[in-house]
Amino acid sequence: HSKPELAVEREDIDILVQPDPSTNIFTTIDAIAGGNKTLALELIRGHIEKNESPFYLFSMLAFQFRNLLAAKDMTERNIPPAVAGKLLRAHPYVIQKSFQASARFSRKKLVKIYETIFLFDRNMKTGRIRPQDALYLFIVNI
Repeated sequence: HSKPELAVEREDIDILVQPDPSTNIFTTIDAIAGGNKTLALELIRGHIEKNESPFYLFSMLAFQFRNLLAAKDMTERNIPPAVAGKLLRAHPYVIQKSFQASARFSRKKLVKIYETIFLFDRNMKTGRIRPQDALYLFIVNI
């Protein structure tokens, strides 16, 4: 008796293996932080097409921009990244990326972005705006 040959098709892999969403969300956050709205909108569309939760995406945006605001504060107070990492209890890579990205923004702009995230989050949770629309509008408005 010979065993039947089993073939694994690309569709089988796509069904069984989900990519790590954290990798993709950080690419999206980098595009937003870098001011590349076209890429950020394209990436957000991809997240939505993969049925990722807009609430999750907004929570990641809030987390990242909170880190950027903290890094900006530490920079302005001349606190080095190594010390900031201990104070914020964050991984050195996260601290390094946050310090680099925060240099692209003024404190005022980071506060405004963080407030905008809060307002869109509240409007999503109270049903004033569809979550997907909030994501697109957030990117266009920062």
